[in-house]
Amino acid sequence: MKKFPNSMNRSQQAGFTLIELIVVIVILGILAATALPRFMDVGSEARAASVSAVRGSLNAANSMVHSRWLIAQTSPVKMEGLDVPVDAAGYPTVSAAANSHIADMAGINSADYTTIAPSSSGTTSPTTSGSEVAFVPKSVAGTTKAAKCYVKFTAATISSATPPVVTPPVISQDTSGC
Repeated sequence: MKKFPNSMNRSQQAGFTLIELIVVIVILGILAATALPRFMDVGSEARAASVSAVRGSLNAANSMVHSRWLIAQTSPVKMEGLDVPVDAAGYPTVSAAANSHIADMAGINSADYTTIAPSSSGTTSPTTSGSEVAFVPKSVAGTTKAAKCYVKFTAATISSATPPVVTPPVISQDTSGC
């Protein structure tokens, strides 16, 4: 039998059949459908991690300010060029003027975080008392998520008893709405 030059045997063919390609596409589609939702909401995890980092930064800065005060017992405490106002026990104070010092001492950048002043309330921000200041990520500031995505610095309290009882500052966070 004479073979023509343009004809090919089945064993000489290269590539995939249409059915093989369809099977691979279906398998990739199934994998994408099950894996994609797991990676869709990484923004909220990133915000929650950022809020946790700010809490750690506030804890460290608070400890450094108090340690410096214990050594010199002068107010304000000098921290890397900042004058941080402190109370009678040597902890950072919370006031309209002191809020920027608290943020600066902890390295909280105003481009990334919004500061919620003492005695604030609302549906789009966490509620703060007169002795609290909160920090909310800019990505959720002004939204209802901000009320549940923040770190809060509550100033130390000093009782009027003799001798006075000092309750150190409390630094808390809520990441349930991030």
